[in-house]
Amino acid sequence: MQKHGKEVRTNKKINNMEFTGIVKQILPIQEGVSKNGNQWRKLEAIIEETGVQYPQSIVVTQLGDTIDQQRLVKGRKVTAYLGFKANEYNGRWFNSVNCWKVDNLDAPPPVANPQGQQQAPRTHQAQQQIFPEKPDMADDLPF
Repeated sequence: MQKHGKEVRTNKKINNMEFTGIVKQILPIQEGVSKNGNQWRKLEAIIEETGVQYPQSIVVTQLGDTIDQQRLVKGRKVTAYLGFKANEYNGRWFNSVNCWKVDNLDAPPPVANPQGQQQAPRTHQAQQQIFPEKPDMADDLPF
C-alpha cells in the first residue's frame, strides 16, 4: 500500500511501519509499578525524517527490555519499526506509537583501545618515529 509516496507495510495482526530519520532527542526513562504490581519502564524519543523537503518528526515509545536491546542514540540515523495502538481513558482516545525494533544506519563509533581512549590517526612525524628513514636510503631508488 502506498501513502504519500511511501510504502506502508501491513501485518495481519497489527499495522507496522518503518520510519527512517535522525534521533533528535531522548527523553528520560519513566518507571513505575502497575496496578497488578508489575514494574514497567518507558522511554520516549523524537525522530526527525530525513531526505525530504519538509521533514516531519514523530515521538516513539520503547517499553521494557526493548529500551536496552534496541538502543536509540541521539544524533544517529535509524530506521525505527513501529506498531500502533489506540487506548481509551476517561472517554478520550489516545494513540501510542511503539518502537519494537531499531536498525542503526550510521557507521559504528570508532573502536577504543584497551585504556578506553580512541585511536587517533598517525601523523607523518609519528610514523617517522616508528619507521625512521635512513639517510643513505633516501636516494637509493632503482629508477
